[in-house]
Amino acid sequence: MSDEDEKSEVLRAALIDGEASGPPRPFDVEAFLRAKREDQRADFGRHTA
Repeated sequence: MSDEDEKSEVLRAALIDGEASGPPRPFDVEAFLRAKREDQRADFGRHTA
């Protein structure tokens, strides 16, 4: 199998996985960023204590 064939197979499998995962759900960017900032603060507190 050529390199291009392998890349096509990987892409095809990823597309199938995406389609099988169901309908798209809303994504709240602000909530995601807020959670990441909270995680960073928690990690920082553990390293400074």
